[in-house]
Amino acid sequence: MEAGTPGEAKLKAMIARFVPVEIKVDVSHLPPNELAALHKMVEAATLFDTLFLRQSAPQNEALLAQLVRDASPLSRARLHYFRINAGAWSRLDERAPFLPGVREKPAVVRTALGYHLVALDRVDEAMPPLEDALKLDPYCTPAHYRLAQALETLERPEIAQRYLREAARLEAEQLNR
Repeated sequence: MEAGTPGEAKLKAMIARFVPVEIKVDVSHLPPNELAALHKMVEAATLFDTLFLRQSAPQNEALLAQLVRDASPLSRARLHYFRINAGAWSRLDERAPFLPGVREKPAVVRTALGYHLVALDRVDEAMPPLEDALKLDPYCTPAHYRLAQALETLERPEIAQRYLREAARLEAEQLNR
């Protein structure tokens, strides 16, 4: 196992943070045309899941296929967590990769670069990587937060507030999942 990659016990603990919820709905009262439409919507949602997986990281489909083929307990735990996160990055752990051979997402790397440039008081240089991070992943909460910090340093509080509000909204959304 690759250093830093969670083992089976750790993955099971990570999975346990998510509580399965069964959603039931009575569709017996729907007329046939509405029932047919509902089935089409479910089919479309399945296609969107596939598209999302493909668009969020080009290697996701290959990683998923690899996990499906491996029946080991560790691979089953990895597959379960992969399906929860719709990819190889843990959404509850600042998008840290949890599969061997998977690197940090580019948005996280650019956010880290921006953070370090701000810390070195090179705020103007920090702006492009932080803005790039949000272009790569508009849901990257740390990028919103770090960009707000940089904008505060540049004395642009009104714009900084917009990014802080978005970081807070994304964080609250994450906690409510």
